Amino acid sequence: MTRKLILTLATALIAFMAQAQSKIDQVVNDLEKASDVDVTYTERRTAKKHKLYRVTTIINFNNDAYYRKLAKAFEDEREKSVSAVKTRDQRTYKFVDSKGTSSYTLTRNSVIRNWRSSDDKGDEESCVDVIKTDCHGRTHITTTVHTDISRMHEKLDRQLTMDKSELAREMESLKVEMAALQVALRTEPLVGGYGINLVEM
Repeated sequence: MTRKLILTLATALIAFMAQAQSKIDQVVNDLEKASDVDVTYTERRTAKKHKLYRVTTIINFNNDAYYRKLAKAFEDEREKSVSAVKTRDQRTYKFVDSKGTSSYTLTRNSVIRNWRSSDDKGDEESCVDVIKTDCHGRTHITTTVHTDISRMHEKLDRQLTMDKSELAREMESLKVEMAALQVALRTEPLVGGYGINLVEM
């Protein structure tokens, strides 16, 4: 009985997760077929098995009805998301299921759908699309950066932070030494029995 209950609950959970962002996907899929939108589609596959592991779809539009339809779908699915960030001009919701992670970003004139497979480990062959939104709310892929380059930049940033910390420690050490030297010069007499008062100098 217990085992049957667990299986039933697991099946229900999988079904729930599979439907988590179905309304958003349905609207996005419909918009891809519209004649008055601009669609950019990118995908990444593994080098050896050509297995799909990352997909990005960007749709730019000028029809306010599309925005309202997407906004409703976003809000209908928000309680099923694992994270949700919403501002006046943008909202980004993330969903996770057994196949991977999906994130959706909606602006006034664009929607972005990113899917990343649960098998995507971000290997050396992986790429990251740098996506930017212009002043008109239209979204574009500006560059594609290889993750090994990204990791190199992160390493350089960490090294720079460490160098700054080391420099700060050295500066503090020098300050302590200078303070001790000033005290010594104020109190110790020079040859001939005359001392130096740095304050008066």
